[in-house]
Amino acid sequence: MPRLLQRLSPVLALFFLAPLVGEFFLGDFPIVTIFLVAVFAPMYGGAALLIREFTRRGGRGWPTIILLGLAYGVFEEGLVTQSLFNPHYLDQNLLDQGHGVLWLVYVVSLHTYWSVSVPVALVEEATPARRIRPWLGWKGLTVVAVLFVVGSFAVYNTNLQLNHNWMASGPQRLGTVAAVLVLVAVAFLLPKPAPADEYGAIGERGAHGQHSATHERGATGQRGATGQRGATGQRGATGQRGATGQRNAPHERGPARGDRMTWDIGAPEETDATEQTNATEGNGRAGNSVGALSRGGVPSGWVTGTVALVGGLIFKAGLIMPVWSAAVAAFLVGPAIVLVLTARWSRRVGWGPEQRLGIAGGTLLTYSWAAFTAHSASFAIDLVSHVIYALAAIGLLYWVARKMRTPDVAPDVSEG
Repeated sequence: MPRLLQRLSPVLALFFLAPLVGEFFLGDFPIVTIFLVAVFAPMYGGAALLIREFTRRGGRGWPTIILLGLAYGVFEEGLVTQSLFNPHYLDQNLLDQGHGVLWLVYVVSLHTYWSVSVPVALVEEATPARRIRPWLGWKGLTVVAVLFVVGSFAVYNTNLQLNHNWMASGPQRLGTVAAVLVLVAVAFLLPKPAPADEYGAIGERGAHGQHSATHERGATGQRGATGQRGATGQRGATGQRGATGQRNAPHERGPARGDRMTWDIGAPEETDATEQTNATEGNGRAGNSVGALSRGGVPSGWVTGTVALVGGLIFKAGLIMPVWSAAVAAFLVGPAIVLVLTARWSRRVGWGPEQRLGIAGGTLLTYSWAAFTAHSASFAIDLVSHVIYALAAIGLLYWVARKMRTPDVAPDVSEG
């Protein structure tokens, strides 16, 4: 049982963190309704897990996760709650006077970045040995998919009752389905990232958390002198790259905590170490990517976190813009700044867990301060709720930072 819990710990964490961030840290629900996390978890957590698992199984990275998060946002708000079409959704008149476009961009962005991307990023950083590996086998994915369908239907049925059985028209529903399918297709048609794009030469640290001067790791987990792997290209028995560049089986790490695995993040049943190594080295992508890396410096995690906070501030400023077009611009520009800078910095040598946690943490804390402007209960309950949620967010970031520095083992998930 402890081994099973260890293997499923990131799954359970993401399953419950997604609704906690997506609905509660946002400020929509007071602390007295915290039990509703379990109600929202099958839909929110199920979606985040499915997005993350299919992305990592396909050897893809954050562009795919973000696009699938966007598809999820369109799915939820177009088909489940139908808020994109209901002019009197929860008696809020969200679609009046051009506000339809404003609401579309705003609410879909909330799901893309906060309901999906932030929870995925935080849980992945808390499990460094499994950060870009699948966490579930096909049986586990099937269970999650069933939970997602059941949870989505439950939320759909509840919204029907709350909105007097209002239903979107047939063309509206068909258009939503088409939009979701297009976004999913584009997400998986994007070029796969080369190994260095996601974690390879960028931000690789040796046993002491430092970058060495060259491109090969020696027996200590640092890079050696030649810029290439050893003569065999095979994995050895020790869990490290030694003088010959050998590695062990794909599911263990050596002492070098920061040394990430090769690009062997396909289906869990692919366990032939030699075949996986040859597949990633033989196509030449890794070498080309390393050569294409920028040698400029990367900012610290504090700087990337500040950038994410500023992007979130611009995004939330859209809510007080007097003109809806200016609000839409703020909703688009704020995240775009963060995405563009992240894409630029992540191509530089030195990009790593600290910087990624800064981006995720700054984005998360946007909800923490913005929640104090939300009202869902009495003033006293709201205030207590927002303080608790903010402290929980800070505690979560501290916990993730600690986990990033704690060695963990990537268990076999072929039967999960």
